[in-house]
Formats: sequence, C-alpha cells, structure tokens
Amino acid sequence: MPDTTFYPSSAQLPRLAKSYRRNDSGQLEVADIFSLAGHAPTDKQRMPAANAGLFTTAADYGKFCRMLLGGGELDGKRILSAKSVETMRAIVTGDLATGFTPGNGWGIGCCVVREPQGATEALSPGSFGHGGAYGTQAWIDPIMERVYVLMTQRANFPNADASEVRHKFQEVASRLAR
Repeated sequence: MPDTTFYPSSAQLPRLAKSYRRNDSGQLEVADIFSLAGHAPTDKQRMPAANAGLFTTAADYGKFCRMLLGGGELDGKRILSAKSVETMRAIVTGDLATGFTPGNGWGIGCCVVREPQGATEALSPGSFGHGGAYGTQAWIDPIMERVYVLMTQRANFPNADASEVRHKFQEVASRLAR
C-alpha cells in the first residue's frame, strides 16, 4: 500500500483530493482538512489522528479490503492471521443498538451488519467495514465475496453512513456484480 500514510510526501501532495463543504447558501466550497488542525499534510509534528488522519487511494484501500476478505491473506501472502480477522469482525457489542445505521453491531474497529436494511440492504449479514472522515466507506461482504470502496471528500454533510450516495453506490455495485 505505497500511497497509504499519515504524512503524505511532497510528491503525493499534488494528488491529494480537495475536501468540500456546503456553505450557508447551499453552495459547495473547498474546506480545510479538520484533522490537520491548521498543519500541512506533510508536517510530521502534528498528531497522526486515527479517526481522520490517514491518507490513501482507492487502489490501496481496495487491497486492504481484499486482504480482509481473504481472511488476512492477499495474493498468496499472509498479512494477518485468519483468527485476527475473525476476531475483528465478531460482534462484541451484544444486542446494543450501535453504529450510524440500524441493524448493526460493532466488532474490533469495524461495524458488522446484523440485519441488512436501508444503506446496508445490499450487504449480507456478517458484512463488515467502516465509514471514514469525509464520507469514505469500505465494506467487505464475505458471503457474496465482494469488497465495496467508496471514496468521497465531503465535510459538514449529515451522516455519511446512512447517505443516499452510499445506498445507491452499494445498490448499483451489487447489481453490476451479478
């Protein structure tokens, strides 16, 4: 994953996507990356925020998700143990209502679909993944053997996990994969 980092290099900066927010009049405008707290993306003096500070590409994120789909293995190389991936995607929150959309529980670092509905209706029970800052979504569906990666750059929009964009993306992607 050569393009995944908390600190993009000066060579990577020209490829960094701009973030956008909707202003008071409803128009889109370029937004600062809030997790940088005014620092440059390359500034290693800033905190590498796990909740909104990782930079990547769709290709790199897709590799990571394919590794998870493969039970910790990608292209014949073991990255994580199968037990680690299984532990990650096992619901640890019991019957608590969790997540940003209904019908889900939480594993270790990821949301797990219990009952597909709404934005998750195209996923199988047991699918797991996570939404990120600015609307990024990644889901691994082990039943259908699919990975979904949606990269967006929106700030100050409502719940991206339940967004119509995500719902339509997964609906269309599921239909095309059949």
